[in-house]
Amino acid sequence: MLTLYAFAAGPHLAGAVLAAAELYDVDVPVAALRVEEIGRLAGLAGAAIWLWWLIITRPRPDGMEHWWRRAVPLVGALTVIAADEAGEFTANGTSTQIAGHLSELVIWIWLCVEVTARWGLSIQHLRLTGPKQLFR
Repeated sequence: MLTLYAFAAGPHLAGAVLAAAELYDVDVPVAALRVEEIGRLAGLAGAAIWLWWLIITRPRPDGMEHWWRRAVPLVGALTVIAADEAGEFTANGTSTQIAGHLSELVIWIWLCVEVTARWGLSIQHLRLTGPKQLFR
C-alpha cells in the first residue's frame, strides 16, 4: 500500500511544495516543474504496469473470461492520457488535460480496487464507524 501511495501521491506532494515555494517568491527553476511532471507520468506508468499484471494474472474460477477483455479499457485510458500529453506540446497548446486527468483517476481507482480484491477485501468487508461513534 505504501508503494501505491508513493506512486499516486509523491509527485503531487512535490508539486504542492513547489507551488508553495512560488507563493513565497522563491525562484523555482522550470526544470523542477518538469521533474514533477515526469514523476507523475513515471508513477502512472508504474501503476499501469502493475494494473496490467493484476489483470492478466487474475484468478478466473470459470476459466471463460479472457484477460484481454479487461485490458481494453486500460489501453483506452492510456491512449487518452497520451493524446492529452501530446496536445500540451503542440504549438497552440490545445490540450486542457481534463480528459487525461480523469483517465488517470480511473486508472488509480481501478488499481486500488484490483489490489484490495486480490487481498480479499471489498466495500462490504470494511466497517466504517458511524458519525456518532466518530465524534464521541
